[in-house]
Amino acid sequence: MRAVAVVLATGGCSFGERMLGAAALTGDGYLMAAEAGAVLSGMEFSSQYATAPKPSALNKGLPFAWASFFREDGSRLETEGKDRYTVVAEALLEGPVYAQYDKAWPELQHWLRQGQPNCFLPLDRSFVDPFAERWPVTLRCEGTVRGVGGIRLTGDNCSTGVPGLYAVGDASRRVDQGPSGSPARSCRIAAGRRRAPRRCRTRTDAGRSRRNAAARSKLFSMR
Repeated sequence: MRAVAVVLATGGCSFGERMLGAAALTGDGYLMAAEAGAVLSGMEFSSQYATAPKPSALNKGLPFAWASFFREDGSRLETEGKDRYTVVAEALLEGPVYAQYDKAWPELQHWLRQGQPNCFLPLDRSFVDPFAERWPVTLRCEGTVRGVGGIRLTGDNCSTGVPGLYAVGDASRRVDQGPSGSPARSCRIAAGRRRAPRRCRTRTDAGRSRRNAAARSKLFSMR
């Protein structure tokens, strides 16, 4: 099959981690791009781990912003001003770690359940009240799904430096995000942290941005 242009939208790579929606992300797009002559970039930042209710594969972590973490003996892990993931990871090396969304006030609890319903499914199925009870957590490696590694983009039109080859989404390197940032729009360039032209942004991107802005506004109005 011949084509004037090819857009790689194959996602990131977290194969074998059994993470929600990513267990089959084998990184084939990276291999195809490399074989065509494209360059991978930022792969050293592909070791982001997400906190998840044990033993589920659910790695959606927004509610953990209002969580406290505890050791098996009930002592609290100090996460204030620290990297939460590092604190939890170090504690897990010593024994089980438990979480509780005890920092969420009633209005926020309702908002979280409405806005992030899938985050509560594993706990609801275990008959656990995540706001009043403690429950075990684990870490799931998100690979380049949450990290910034991927196919290097060389222009603001999602080009890769290989004529006719383009990359978008998690398949591409998100050049303006840190290793623990959430997935960014892929059609950006490093210089000046400039957004791509509108033609490279999808309707889904625009809709997600509006929803996120509305959610933030609603959240802060609750305080």
